[in-house]
Amino acid sequence: LNVVTVTLRPGAKLAPGTNITITGLPTDSGFPQRCQTYNHSFVLAPCTAANGMCNWMPLFGHGADIFTLSPDLNHVPAAQAKDDKVFLTVRDGHFMDNAEDTILEFRLRNPLNPRSRKEVGVSAECTECVCLD
Repeated sequence: LNVVTVTLRPGAKLAPGTNITITGLPTDSGFPQRCQTYNHSFVLAPCTAANGMCNWMPLFGHGADIFTLSPDLNHVPAAQAKDDKVFLTVRDGHFMDNAEDTILEFRLRNPLNPRSRKEVGVSAECTECVCLD
């Protein structure tokens, strides 16, 4: 089990409903499974940021509270994982500030089989957001 720490600081405030996608991480290895060390489980539930089912995993760290809460994980902030992508959604009533770092931690398992190296990327999209000047 690996602790992945991500530091994000957008160029402008990100509004509620913004979807942030982190690509290039091995997200499909060993799910679903219990993670008793951290007292939270990974759960398989419908995706809100992609089609089909995603593995929901708890988020930790300064700023994690601005992201979607998972009812299946006792309403803790959570990310969704599918097809080597991690999806984060800024929840209603919250913004991702551009004046300070948002530091997130989540847990991933190493792939069971060797894999080729992938470049990690981050993108943000909000189709229903209003531009904030």
